[in-house]
Amino acid sequence: MQIDSIIKRSRFQNTQLCLNEARFGFAHIREYLKKLKDGSSVLEIGCGSGILLTMCSEIYKKLNFDGIEPFADDFLNFSAVNDYVKSQFKPKNVVIEKILFEEFKPNKRYDLIYLVNVFEHLKSWEKLLVVLDDWLTDSGVCVVLCPNYSFPYEPHFMIPIIFNKKTTFKLFENFIINHNKSKDGIGFWSGLNFVKKKDVEKFVKNNSRLLLSDRREVLEQMILRLHTDTEFKKRHKIVGFVGSIMLKLRISKMFNIDFFSRYSPYMKLEFRKIS
Repeated sequence: MQIDSIIKRSRFQNTQLCLNEARFGFAHIREYLKKLKDGSSVLEIGCGSGILLTMCSEIYKKLNFDGIEPFADDFLNFSAVNDYVKSQFKPKNVVIEKILFEEFKPNKRYDLIYLVNVFEHLKSWEKLLVVLDDWLTDSGVCVVLCPNYSFPYEPHFMIPIIFNKKTTFKLFENFIINHNKSKDGIGFWSGLNFVKKKDVEKFVKNNSRLLLSDRREVLEQMILRLHTDTEFKKRHKIVGFVGSIMLKLRISKMFNIDFFSRYSPYMKLEFRKIS
Protein backbone atom coordinates (compact mmCIF):
# COMPACT_ATOMS: atom_id res chain seq x y z
CA MET A 1 0.00 0.00 0.00
CA GLN A 2 1.11 3.56 -0.73
CA ILE A 3 0.67 4.61 2.89
CA ASP A 4 3.36 2.10 3.93
CA SER A 5 6.02 3.71 1.77
CA ILE A 6 4.95 7.21 2.81
CA ILE A 7 5.37 6.43 6.50
CA LYS A 8 8.64 4.56 6.01
CA ARG A 9 10.11 7.62 4.26
CA SER A 10 9.28 9.85 7.21
CA ARG A 11 11.66 10.63 10.06
CA PHE A 12 9.22 10.24 12.91
CA GLN A 13 9.96 7.97 15.84
CA ASN A 14 8.37 4.53 16.08
CA THR A 15 7.06 4.58 12.50
CA GLN A 16 7.26 0.79 12.27
CA LEU A 17 5.25 0.50 15.46
CA CYS A 18 2.60 2.87 14.07
CA LEU A 19 2.39 0.87 10.86
CA ASN A 20 2.11 -2.43 12.67
CA GLU A 21 -0.65 -1.11 14.91
CA ALA A 22 -2.52 0.14 11.85
CA ARG A 23 -2.14 -3.22 10.11
CA PHE A 24 -3.43 -4.96 13.23
CA GLY A 25 -6.49 -2.72 13.27
CA PHE A 26 -7.10 -3.16 9.56
CA ALA A 27 -6.93 -6.94 9.86
CA HIS A 28 -9.80 -6.80 12.35
CA ILE A 29 -12.10 -4.28 10.66
CA ARG A 30 -11.76 -5.16 6.98
CA GLU A 31 -14.39 -7.90 7.35
CA TYR A 32 -16.89 -5.14 8.11
CA LEU A 33 -15.60 -2.73 5.45
CA LYS A 34 -15.99 -5.38 2.74
CA LYS A 35 -19.71 -5.67 3.47
CA LEU A 36 -20.48 -1.96 3.18
CA LYS A 37 -22.20 -0.46 0.15
CA ASP A 38 -20.65 2.38 -1.84
CA GLY A 39 -21.24 5.70 -0.12
CA SER A 40 -21.46 4.19 3.36
CA SER A 41 -20.11 6.22 6.27
CA VAL A 42 -17.37 5.01 8.64
CA LEU A 43 -16.14 6.65 11.85
CA GLU A 44 -12.90 5.94 13.70
CA ILE A 45 -12.95 7.19 17.29
CA GLY A 46 -9.41 7.95 18.40
CA CYS A 47 -7.83 7.91 14.94
CA GLY A 48 -4.44 8.96 16.33
CA SER A 49 -1.84 9.19 13.60
CA GLY A 50 -4.47 8.71 10.90
CA ILE A 51 -2.52 5.84 9.35
CA LEU A 52 -5.27 3.25 9.79
CA LEU A 53 -7.92 5.64 8.51
CA THR A 54 -5.82 6.45 5.45
CA MET A 55 -5.05 2.77 4.91
CA CYS A 56 -8.78 2.02 4.85
CA SER A 57 -9.57 4.92 2.52
CA GLU A 58 -6.81 3.85 0.12
CA ILE A 59 -8.43 0.45 -0.40
CA TYR A 60 -12.10 1.37 -0.01
CA LYS A 61 -12.23 4.52 -2.11
CA LYS A 62 -16.03 4.55 -2.41
CA LEU A 63 -16.61 4.72 1.34
CA ASN A 64 -16.64 7.94 3.36
CA PHE A 65 -14.35 8.02 6.40
CA ASP A 66 -14.46 10.35 9.39
CA GLY A 67 -12.01 10.36 12.28
CA ILE A 68 -11.98 12.14 15.62
CA GLU A 69 -8.94 12.59 17.87
CA PRO A 70 -8.29 15.19 20.60
CA PHE A 71 -4.49 15.04 20.14
CA ALA A 72 -3.85 15.38 23.86
CA ASP A 73 -0.40 16.24 25.22
CA ASP A 74 0.48 12.57 25.64
CA PHE A 75 -0.14 11.99 21.93
CA LEU A 76 1.41 15.05 20.28
CA ASN A 77 3.50 12.84 18.01
CA PHE A 78 0.21 11.56 16.58
CA SER A 79 -0.68 15.09 15.52
CA ALA A 80 2.61 15.55 13.66
CA VAL A 81 2.31 12.18 11.91
CA ASN A 82 -1.31 12.94 11.08
CA ASP A 83 -0.39 16.24 9.43
CA TYR A 84 2.40 14.52 7.51
CA VAL A 85 0.11 11.76 6.24
CA LYS A 86 -2.50 14.28 5.07
CA SER A 87 0.12 16.38 3.28
CA GLN A 88 1.65 13.40 1.50
CA PHE A 89 -1.35 11.22 0.76
CA LYS A 90 -4.20 13.77 0.58
CA PRO A 91 -7.10 11.29 0.81
CA LYS A 92 -10.28 12.81 -0.63
CA ASN A 93 -12.68 10.58 1.26
CA VAL A 94 -11.30 11.25 4.76
CA VAL A 95 -12.24 14.00 7.22
CA ILE A 96 -10.43 14.20 10.57
CA GLU A 97 -11.65 16.46 13.35
CA LYS A 98 -9.67 17.46 16.44
CA ILE A 99 -12.23 16.86 19.15
CA LEU A 100 -13.10 14.69 22.15
CA PHE A 101 -15.77 12.11 21.46
CA GLU A 102 -17.81 13.61 24.33
CA GLU A 103 -18.01 16.88 22.36
CA PHE A 104 -18.55 15.32 18.94
CA LYS A 105 -21.97 16.03 17.40
CA PRO A 106 -22.23 14.06 14.13
CA ASN A 107 -24.65 15.31 11.48
CA LYS A 108 -25.19 11.82 10.11
CA ARG A 109 -25.38 8.20 11.21
CA TYR A 110 -22.62 5.68 10.60
CA ASP A 111 -22.68 2.21 9.09
CA LEU A 112 -19.48 1.31 10.93
CA ILE A 113 -17.81 2.81 13.98
CA TYR A 114 -14.60 1.35 15.31
CA LEU A 115 -12.13 1.93 18.15
CA VAL A 116 -8.76 0.19 18.10
CA ASN A 117 -6.99 0.33 21.47
CA VAL A 118 -8.89 3.49 22.37
CA PHE A 119 -11.83 2.31 24.49
CA GLU A 120 -9.60 1.99 27.57
CA HIS A 121 -8.66 5.70 27.27
CA LEU A 122 -12.20 7.10 27.24
CA LYS A 123 -13.26 9.10 30.28
CA SER A 124 -16.66 7.46 30.08
CA TRP A 125 -17.01 4.37 27.92
CA GLU A 126 -20.57 4.14 29.25
CA LYS A 127 -21.46 7.43 27.55
CA LEU A 128 -20.24 6.10 24.22
CA LEU A 129 -22.45 3.02 24.49
CA VAL A 130 -25.43 5.26 25.19
CA VAL A 131 -24.90 7.56 22.18
CA LEU A 132 -24.31 4.65 19.79
CA ASP A 133 -28.07 4.33 19.48
CA ASP A 134 -28.08 7.76 17.81
CA TRP A 135 -24.79 7.45 15.93
CA LEU A 136 -25.35 4.09 14.22
CA THR A 137 -27.63 3.37 11.29
CA ASP A 138 -30.25 0.68 11.88
CA SER A 139 -27.92 -1.95 10.38
CA GLY A 140 -24.72 -0.36 11.68
CA VAL A 141 -22.13 -1.91 13.97
CA CYS A 142 -19.55 -0.56 16.41
CA VAL A 143 -16.39 -2.64 16.86
CA VAL A 144 -14.22 -2.24 19.94
CA LEU A 145 -10.74 -3.75 20.32
CA CYS A 146 -9.01 -3.15 23.65
CA PRO A 147 -7.41 -4.73 26.73
CA ASN A 148 -9.65 -6.37 29.30
CA TYR A 149 -8.64 -5.25 32.79
CA SER A 150 -10.22 -8.27 34.44
CA PHE A 151 -6.93 -9.89 33.45
CA PRO A 152 -4.26 -8.65 35.92
CA TYR A 153 -1.88 -7.01 33.43
CA GLU A 154 -1.53 -3.41 32.23
CA PRO A 155 -0.21 -3.61 28.63
CA HIS A 156 0.83 0.04 28.17
CA PHE A 157 3.17 0.02 31.17
CA MET A 158 3.70 -3.76 31.01
CA ILE A 159 3.17 -4.28 34.73
CA PRO A 160 0.91 -6.61 36.75
CA ILE A 161 -2.29 -5.22 38.21
CA ILE A 162 -2.30 -5.69 41.97
CA PHE A 163 -5.93 -5.72 43.15
CA ASN A 164 -6.90 -2.45 41.44
CA LYS A 165 -5.64 0.71 39.75
CA LYS A 166 -5.03 2.62 43.00
CA THR A 167 -2.96 -0.12 44.66
CA THR A 168 -1.03 -0.81 41.47
CA PHE A 169 -0.05 2.86 41.22
CA LYS A 170 1.18 2.94 44.81
CA LEU A 171 3.39 -0.09 44.20
CA PHE A 172 4.73 1.02 40.81
CA GLU A 173 4.60 4.81 41.14
CA ASN A 174 8.24 5.51 40.24
CA PHE A 175 8.15 3.10 37.33
CA ILE A 176 4.94 4.65 35.99
CA ILE A 177 6.32 8.18 36.25
CA ASN A 178 9.57 7.24 34.52
CA HIS A 179 8.12 4.77 32.03
CA ASN A 180 8.43 7.12 29.10
CA LYS A 181 10.40 10.33 29.60
CA SER A 182 8.82 11.87 26.50
CA LYS A 183 5.33 11.57 28.00
CA ASP A 184 3.54 12.54 31.17
CA GLY A 185 3.51 9.13 32.83
CA ILE A 186 1.04 10.08 35.55
CA GLY A 187 -1.24 11.81 33.06
CA PHE A 188 -1.24 8.80 30.77
CA TRP A 189 -1.90 6.46 33.71
CA SER A 190 -4.73 8.67 34.99
CA GLY A 191 -6.37 8.54 31.58
CA LEU A 192 -6.72 4.76 31.63
CA ASN A 193 -10.18 3.63 32.72
CA PHE A 194 -9.31 -0.04 33.45
CA VAL A 195 -12.44 -1.21 31.63
CA LYS A 196 -13.53 -4.80 32.28
CA LYS A 197 -15.50 -7.01 29.93
CA LYS A 198 -17.88 -8.10 32.67
CA ASP A 199 -18.72 -4.45 33.41
CA VAL A 200 -19.42 -3.77 29.74
CA GLU A 201 -21.69 -6.82 29.56
CA LYS A 202 -23.56 -5.70 32.67
CA PHE A 203 -23.96 -2.14 31.42
CA VAL A 204 -25.29 -3.22 28.02
CA LYS A 205 -27.75 -5.57 29.67
CA ASN A 206 -29.13 -2.94 32.05
CA ASN A 207 -28.60 0.48 30.49
CA SER A 208 -28.57 0.47 26.70
CA ARG A 209 -30.52 -0.50 23.60
CA LEU A 210 -27.67 -2.49 22.12
CA LEU A 211 -26.90 -6.10 21.35
CA LEU A 212 -23.41 -7.22 22.35
CA SER A 213 -21.40 -9.91 20.55
CA ASP A 214 -18.14 -11.22 22.02
CA ARG A 215 -15.57 -12.20 19.38
CA ARG A 216 -13.52 -14.50 21.57
CA GLU A 217 -11.23 -15.71 18.80
CA VAL A 218 -9.32 -12.43 19.10
CA LEU A 219 -7.13 -13.82 21.90
CA GLU A 220 -5.53 -16.52 19.76
CA GLN A 221 -5.08 -13.96 16.99
CA MET A 222 -3.25 -11.72 19.45
CA ILE A 223 -1.00 -14.58 20.52
CA LEU A 224 -0.22 -15.40 16.89
CA ARG A 225 0.71 -11.75 16.38
CA LEU A 226 3.64 -12.31 18.73
CA HIS A 227 5.15 -14.58 16.07
CA THR A 228 4.71 -12.16 13.16
CA ASP A 229 5.17 -8.69 14.69
CA THR A 230 8.71 -8.31 16.05
CA GLU A 231 8.03 -4.84 17.53
CA PHE A 232 4.99 -6.16 19.38
CA LYS A 233 6.94 -9.17 20.64
CA LYS A 234 9.79 -6.94 21.80
CA ARG A 235 7.39 -4.82 23.87
CA HIS A 236 5.66 -7.79 25.48
CA LYS A 237 8.40 -10.36 26.07
CA ILE A 238 6.95 -11.96 29.20
CA VAL A 239 3.41 -12.01 27.86
CA GLY A 240 4.72 -13.38 24.60
CA PHE A 241 6.44 -16.24 26.39
CA VAL A 242 3.31 -17.07 28.40
CA GLY A 243 1.14 -16.73 25.30
CA SER A 244 3.29 -19.14 23.33
CA ILE A 245 2.98 -21.75 26.08
CA MET A 246 -0.78 -21.22 26.23
CA LEU A 247 -1.05 -21.72 22.49
CA LYS A 248 1.09 -24.86 22.45
CA LEU A 249 -0.80 -26.43 25.35
CA ARG A 250 -4.11 -25.17 23.90
CA ILE A 251 -4.82 -23.45 27.21
CA SER A 252 -5.97 -20.39 25.26
CA LYS A 253 -9.06 -22.38 24.25
CA MET A 254 -10.14 -22.11 27.88
CA PHE A 255 -11.03 -18.45 27.29
CA ASN A 256 -13.75 -19.50 24.84
CA ILE A 257 -15.76 -20.84 27.80
CA ASP A 258 -18.30 -18.32 29.11
CA PHE A 259 -16.89 -17.99 32.62
CA PHE A 260 -13.22 -17.75 31.62
CA SER A 261 -13.89 -15.48 28.63
CA ARG A 262 -14.55 -12.65 31.08
CA TYR A 263 -10.89 -12.83 32.10
CA SER A 264 -9.36 -12.96 28.64
CA PRO A 265 -6.49 -10.40 28.38
CA TYR A 266 -7.92 -8.82 25.24
CA MET A 267 -11.38 -8.32 23.82
CA LYS A 268 -13.11 -7.67 20.54
CA LEU A 269 -16.70 -6.59 21.03
CA GLU A 270 -19.44 -5.80 18.52
CA PHE A 271 -22.36 -3.52 19.37
CA ARG A 272 -25.53 -3.40 17.26
CA LYS A 273 -28.84 -1.64 17.73
CA ILE A 274 -31.80 -3.69 18.91
CA SER A 275 -34.25 -3.94 16.02
